[in-house]
Amino acid sequence: MPPNRITPAADALIDTLDAEVEALNTLEALYDQQIKAIRANNLDAIDERTMEIQVQTATLQDLGERSERQARLLGRVLGMDTDEPSLEELVRALREADPALGETVAQAQTTVAERAQSVNQRRETLRLALQYAADLNHELLVTMQEAASDTDGQTYTAEGQSDPGTPDRSFVDTVG
Repeated sequence: MPPNRITPAADALIDTLDAEVEALNTLEALYDQQIKAIRANNLDAIDERTMEIQVQTATLQDLGERSERQARLLGRVLGMDTDEPSLEELVRALREADPALGETVAQAQTTVAERAQSVNQRRETLRLALQYAADLNHELLVTMQEAASDTDGQTYTAEGQSDPGTPDRSFVDTVG
């Protein structure tokens, strides 16, 4: 376990974990903006944020895969027997080889886990807001459909006569 090989591998993992934290922060901010756009009924902003969220999610997934590869490399550099070391095992082995570096990796992973939990809570809030908006939209469409299909309604003309009005017509294009 030569330290000259451990430090670069651990530093690369730390850099990737830091990048994951930044990506999670960006994703959380995008979720907040998406919630605000839903509240403001700003469809253009909703579409823009949705695209940005997809890009950021892909970036985060790439960073996660990179950190897994770097953790495997660090495990091999540390001489660990397993090909897929858990982060706890990796930190334990790294603390034995270099306590300060082990602590830095442990702290970086803790920060990623905390940010991920916060982002998941924000994502759940967004999911509930979207579900509420979809349910409300469905209820409004049903109400409009029922109002449009009311056959008892009459329209009064200027002469005081009742007129059946236009034939029943749906507010919703059900044909497509």
